[in-house]
Amino acid sequence: MTACVLLLALFLAPQSEEASAAPPRPQAEAGFGPHLAALLRAHGARGRAGLEEAARLYRADLSEAGWLEVELVPRQPGTIESALLDALGVDVLAEKGGVTTARVDFDRLPSLLQAVPGIAALRLSPRAVPFASEGVGLIGADVAHAAGASGQGTRLAIIDIGFQSLSAMITAGHLPEPWLKKNYTSTGLEQTSAHGTAVAEIAHEMAPGAQLILIKIASLTHFEQALAFAAKKGADVVSTSIGFPTGNFADGTGPAAAAVKKARQKGALTVAAAGNYGDGHWLGPWLDADDDDFLEFSPADEGLTFAVLAGESVAVHLVWDDFPASAIDIDLAVYYLGTDAAPLPPSQETLVDYSTTVQDGYQLPVETVSFQAAISGNFGAFVNRVQKKPPQVALFVSHTIKDGNNVPAGSVTAPADTNKAVAVGAVAKTQWAAGPVEAFSSRGPNTKGEPKPDIVGPDRTSSALAGYNPFWGTSAATPHVAGAACVLKSVNPGFSAAELEARLLGYALPIAGTPSEIGHGKVDLRADFFPPAPDPPAIDAGASSATANSVEIVAAPPFDATPPLQYRFDYLGKKGQGGSDADWSASASHADAGLVPDRVYKYALQARDAAAPANTTAWSATFKIRTLAQTPPAPLLVATGSTWVKLEIGPGDNPPSVRYALWNASAGAYVRPDGHAAGPTPAYAAAGEWAPVKVKGLAPGTAYQFMARARNSAGLETGLSDPLDVITQ
Repeated sequence: MTACVLLLALFLAPQSEEASAAPPRPQAEAGFGPHLAALLRAHGARGRAGLEEAARLYRADLSEAGWLEVELVPRQPGTIESALLDALGVDVLAEKGGVTTARVDFDRLPSLLQAVPGIAALRLSPRAVPFASEGVGLIGADVAHAAGASGQGTRLAIIDIGFQSLSAMITAGHLPEPWLKKNYTSTGLEQTSAHGTAVAEIAHEMAPGAQLILIKIASLTHFEQALAFAAKKGADVVSTSIGFPTGNFADGTGPAAAAVKKARQKGALTVAAAGNYGDGHWLGPWLDADDDDFLEFSPADEGLTFAVLAGESVAVHLVWDDFPASAIDIDLAVYYLGTDAAPLPPSQETLVDYSTTVQDGYQLPVETVSFQAAISGNFGAFVNRVQKKPPQVALFVSHTIKDGNNVPAGSVTAPADTNKAVAVGAVAKTQWAAGPVEAFSSRGPNTKGEPKPDIVGPDRTSSALAGYNPFWGTSAATPHVAGAACVLKSVNPGFSAAELEARLLGYALPIAGTPSEIGHGKVDLRADFFPPAPDPPAIDAGASSATANSVEIVAAPPFDATPPLQYRFDYLGKKGQGGSDADWSASASHADAGLVPDRVYKYALQARDAAAPANTTAWSATFKIRTLAQTPPAPLLVATGSTWVKLEIGPGDNPPSVRYALWNASAGAYVRPDGHAAGPTPAYAAAGEWAPVKVKGLAPGTAYQFMARARNSAGLETGLSDPLDVITQ
């Protein structure tokens, strides 16, 4: 047994009774630094593929030929014999402070400690760690990575408005070369914004094994195209840290929702930012008590007030419940109102910008204003009716609404508002342990009353990208959740989008807040989300058994971190042959009775653990087991002579496939179907060849005893039948 396999065996070994009073602990991995120990565990568990994955995660510089640069720490200065190192093919590079640096073939590492007595420890030099998001550790993704789940085998699409500095981030080692890139805009992929690059950085840190698909868009039309493209290219998860506040009335309908649904049907789970409008949103019916055609946000308050600093960008979006095209015409204007210390009188309030689209049945029910503030102070959004009264009105404001007029509910934007997407809220990393959510994190339910958001992720995390350190908002929280989904998918590659969503939300942990703020809770990967090993499980052929009319199928003992395990067995044969299924139970075996002799019965097995939610293996390979032949009845006497007897072997309940042998117990020999002695070896033949047989060469007036036995198609024999006693004439 190699050292790496031994280490894994020690880790999985049951604890002694003396240790049972304390929590079980893995045995110490003496002699190896943590990075090398992780590489050895990964190699022992998954071979070369596991080694390469671990080397990437731990940033070990493993060559294609399998060489590593390691440090050999001596027990005492000068005790590492260079001759032994040379003999083992170790390439010494340098010696400093008594520590030898050498290049070693990874396969020789386990034997070095034993082969070179002077070595006290093997280790990697401290790794250079890039400036990464803290969300990986907060969520427990690092634990998942170390256990071998890094999103390998999955594809993660990121739809965003730009990927500035992408090439520089790749060169610096913060991002891999994307598997695929697509640009639907008229500007370059690396123009417009670095927002998508910052999102991709977090997504890659969460799921370093996933292949990235980067897609740049600028409009809702682009978004529809991008989702279809991502699904066509095999994306398992789509991360979109953008939203469309003017795409619908936050009711989970419209083009974005339809695109998300189509992508989901093709296997792609959309993970979308809930939005940053939790403290910048108003929703309500049209109120105008003084009948001046201006919307009242509260009694006698016709301005929705928010504070802005000079130089900040401002966006105000007005929508009303009349999608997709409206003949209800209302307008939006934003005024400068002065400061808290020096408010302007109404006559001096200054118009800053406005939106007065004519809704004549062809326009969207949308008005929007965007500008950069030239002065600090309070600004007010005013909505006036041109004709007709809308049933419901909503405003999405880029800044915090004052005067108690903010309405957090319904502030989730498309595409996160659809029940086919996973909507992600944000919790600051400093509040991750218990919450609450960020004040700006959009709240649910959507305006149809459906629950949103679904889950929360961390924001204010670090980035290697200028301008995103820290990275705020649900934009930062979303790729944490999307990456976590890829990690779960890598463990359960057969999951549908719906199953993946259920598993992702099932592991969420509660924090402070209502469901309309936190959904199911905070994303977490610290729980056991690995199915029992091996996956798929196996049926123990040696422990399984059969009789002529029954079988017992026994599962090979699996391992899991969350016992007790449950099993279910599926009978795969034809109906009417006696086989049956067994639903989930703690029994690792399944028995079927009333079966037909000498017939193959087929079964498959699944196992699941006691985690919440339970982790279920794939179905095992088909296991085939053949029933035995039924022991035949005693031979039937047909006639006797002085030197012969005529006997017949009856098949009993056996099918025609069964073969029979005749044993002359008195002579100590088997009989051939032609009646002559066959010696100690059975001469098997079909029942028809024994109907009857004239046993020859007997002595007159002598007692003989005959018995029969049967053999099934697999060559397995029964015992001997009851005896037939005869006396020749």
